[in-house]
Order: sequence, then C-alpha cells, then structure tokens
Amino acid sequence: MKTTNTALEIRVLGQFSLVHSGRALATSWPGPYGRYIFCSLLSPLGEPVTWDRLCRSLWDVPATRESKERIVAIIKQLNAFFQSECGIRPIVEHMDCITYDSTTTYLDAKDFFYGRCAGTAESFQWR
Repeated sequence: MKTTNTALEIRVLGQFSLVHSGRALATSWPGPYGRYIFCSLLSPLGEPVTWDRLCRSLWDVPATRESKERIVAIIKQLNAFFQSECGIRPIVEHMDCITYDSTTTYLDAKDFFYGRCAGTAESFQWR
C-alpha cells in the first residue's frame, strides 16, 4: 500500500475503513444518509457529484432548495466529525456539485484505478 502524508486515508479496497495517523476511525454516521452521501462522493473516484444526482439517488426527487438543505445539514455533521478527528473538512460544497478534498484525503481505489489504466496503456504499446 502506498504511504501518504494526507490527513485521512479512505480504504475501500477490501473492508471499508477510515484511517488517521495510522489508527482506524470509529465513525458514527449522522443519520441514515451520512455514510451514503460520503461514499457517493468516492464512487466516481474524485469526480464531482451533482446535487441533482445525489437528491435523485437519495429521495428520487430533483434537487430543490429543501433537498439541498437536507444534504448540507448532513455534510456539516460529517465535516464536524472529520474536523474533530483529523483537523480537516474533506467534503466541499460547490454551487452545482459536491466533491471531496483530494489534497487532504487519500483514496486507495485511485491508485488501483490509475495503475490499471497505466498497465493497460503499456500492454497496447507492446503489440
């Protein structure tokens, strides 16, 4: 596994875990949607998740002011947890989407994905 200087390691290959300074964090997710929202930000490997996509996947409704406010409340709770445990606020809200801060977090699946892409590109060069 790659070593990292980031404040938070997110391990999704194998058993899901959050690690800070070599120790696993015991996460108490805020409400039934906290873990879902956090993991939704990881699934596209760092790509932004639109408010509409998240609202539709959570409640099968388009993004409205009210549905966005519900998500923002959960994000605030998640960021407060990470702030107290790691000193970071990894979830970033934008006008049209939500992302996680890849400068303070390390996602193991990215190494696997990009390593696989590099390996595939190399195999085509040898043909």
